[in-house]
Amino acid sequence: KQAEKARSWKNIISVGDSEAERLALQDIAMSHQQRDRNGKWKEFRCKTVKLMSEPTLAQLTEQVRVLTTALPALVMHDGDFDYEMENGDLPS
Repeated sequence: KQAEKARSWKNIISVGDSEAERLALQDIAMSHQQRDRNGKWKEFRCKTVKLMSEPTLAQLTEQVRVLTTALPALVMHDGDFDYEMENGDLPS
């Protein structure tokens, strides 16, 4: 448990239908570096999910349902994540 407390995660998650916002976050993530108070580099995780641009109501509802289910795993994922949701599903 002590090792878990010493670890500092920096997650930024972008969910939306804008390609510009998705790319902007990825650009920031590539250029961002930060140290903790002891001088150690902090982990920075960039996680993006691009929703369909013009979904039907049924497609949007399914995307929100899938995303709601997957969000806890996405937050806990120990790394970067980039996915374009085409059919309302996320990879397992």
